Amino acid sequence: MTIYILDNDPELCAQYLDERSLTSCIKDIAQVLCEVHRYQYRVYDKRLDLIPLKHIFSRKDIKNWTKWARQCRANYMYLVYLGLACAEEWNYRFSKPIELHEPCNHKVHKFIPIISWARDNVPDLPIAMADQHNNYDLNIGVTTPPPLVMPNKYLIQDDKLLCEMFGVSRNYDLVLSYQNYYQEKLRQQKWKYYSKRDSSGEMQHYRSKLEPVWTRRNKPEWLEI
Repeated sequence: MTIYILDNDPELCAQYLDERSLTSCIKDIAQVLCEVHRYQYRVYDKRLDLIPLKHIFSRKDIKNWTKWARQCRANYMYLVYLGLACAEEWNYRFSKPIELHEPCNHKVHKFIPIISWARDNVPDLPIAMADQHNNYDLNIGVTTPPPLVMPNKYLIQDDKLLCEMFGVSRNYDLVLSYQNYYQEKLRQQKWKYYSKRDSSGEMQHYRSKLEPVWTRRNKPEWLEI
């Protein structure tokens, strides 16, 4: 799973992601948005050919986010905004500064145009849902509660008093839970294992340090790794 809600503000959420997670997040958001479009048409509808990405069958996290994005237009558009924020952050980190009178040749993430396509082709989704006030404070009164796509051991309880005050039925803190899960995922990625043949032709096994990187950004203050 690579879609992390690390802050209620999509721009800050994108800034908190390391290079690998940022790149993967753009890809997965693009996939989810395409999956939402795929559900709008029948099996043999020719409009399915216009959807940029093919269907993914096996990933449970993609299915959970797709189910949420299909609930209403606000959910879909939040993922669009998050994807565009990640795209803007990706361009900020990886695009080389362009000198005057020099042609633009900076890298472009291949999934960014797909998110722009999803923004310009919003599917016919419900505008309102009955439970939109129970929404983890992601966007009060607009989106429905986003999914907590992680093992239960990473979930962090919300303040029960605040839940009672605002009438929120869910009792998990969305942002803190995703921050907790993201932090643990980074800890698990510290070593990269690979095999390579030496000069004699024998297979040797190696491991290298895989540290998260934030190009042109500081590591998030809340992150402890």
